[in-house]
This record gives sequence, C-alpha cells and structure tokens, in this order.
Amino acid sequence: MTADLAQLAEALFCSCLQPSEQPDGVQVRTVATSTAACADPVAMAEQVAQEFGDHPETAVPRMGWALATVRAVYPTRQTGTRSAPHRLALAA
Repeated sequence: MTADLAQLAEALFCSCLQPSEQPDGVQVRTVATSTAACADPVAMAEQVAQEFGDHPETAVPRMGWALATVRAVYPTRQTGTRSAPHRLALAA
C-alpha cells in the first residue's frame, strides 16, 4: 500500500507517538507507514473527526504537528511551478 502524505499524517495523528517524544525520522516513518498500512482508512478518518469534534483545542495542534512532521520526513520532489487554469484564461 502506498499512502499519500495526508493519509500518513492521519496515521501519525491516530498513533500513540507524541510530539513531546521528539521522534526521529525513522520512528515517524515506522509508525506512520505501519499504522496507514494496518488501519482502515475510514476508521482513521472517523477517529480524526471525533477528536476534532470532542477536543478541537488539542486536535488542531496535533494535526499541525502530524502534517509538518510527515512533510519533513517524506519530502516531495518539486519540479517547478504549475500555472493555475484561471490565470491562463485571464491572460488570453
């Protein structure tokens, strides 16, 4: 299974790994990848939604941490900028 960054961030959010543990890249990859591979994506999304509904004051910073951490650990290739279709239409 290949998970995208959003799925990996959800998996990290749902894991028991804590920002206070200051996990390294290996720990994050291991936890996020194994959680994403083993967990039901719908159940993970439900858990995230439940946390945002019940505890938005802690869910927001945790998801911010999860997204930033996943982006740092799984860098993506950037091949240049893409033009937005509406910009092309306005220029014509």
